[in-house]
Amino acid sequence: DVEITVTGGTIANVFGGGSTSSSGGATYADDVTITVSGGTITGAIYARGQLATDHVTGTATVKFTGDSDFGCEVYGYSYVGSTENDATLTFAGYTGTFTGKAGGFSSIAFNDGAAATFGAAADIANGKWEFDLSARDEALAGTSLLTWTAESAFSGDTVKVNFADAAQAAAGWSIATAAFDATTTFDLYIGGTEITSVAYDTAITDGEWAGWKFTSVGGTLKFAEIA
Repeated sequence: DVEITVTGGTIANVFGGGSTSSSGGATYADDVTITVSGGTITGAIYARGQLATDHVTGTATVKFTGDSDFGCEVYGYSYVGSTENDATLTFAGYTGTFTGKAGGFSSIAFNDGAAATFGAAADIANGKWEFDLSARDEALAGTSLLTWTAESAFSGDTVKVNFADAAQAAAGWSIATAAFDATTTFDLYIGGTEITSVAYDTAITDGEWAGWKFTSVGGTLKFAEIA
């Protein structure tokens, strides 16, 4: 396994799966975790390697935490010759502003005490997202995990929303302050209950949560019951 932690300094590029660009041969890593909480990255983070011969045989995770601002590029694949994307970008309790580029991840996730901001310059090419509120402190019930002012930010995307239990799901917690539209699809998880393929602003038609929907309240996504 590989664990890389960036807490300060100035770094050009980070390759989670290694680099054979000058030595030849191949590198092999199992699971990779790259955690970034500070410093400056002038180039990009690649969850996998530099070349196609630099392999990650397990999962790869890039995690931003803390309150520093970042404008780097972050990708779930290798720099050259790889389209593998069994990788996750996670903003775990992150409260800073991200203005860089990101893409190639199987999911971009927000959890714990996250109150992240994506700046106007942020360029995010990713179709799957996760907002995990299950371990979120009740004091943050009114705080969005992400604020992103991009027009139609989640158009055509799939968004997973995870609540700890029915009480939390029914409490109207803020999820994300961003633009959603009719092409956004939600996968809802409430404790042990799973409801998939829920269209934005469209009520669930049957079951325990019939009459509930994902909708915007003052620009913030919430899970709410139709009055």
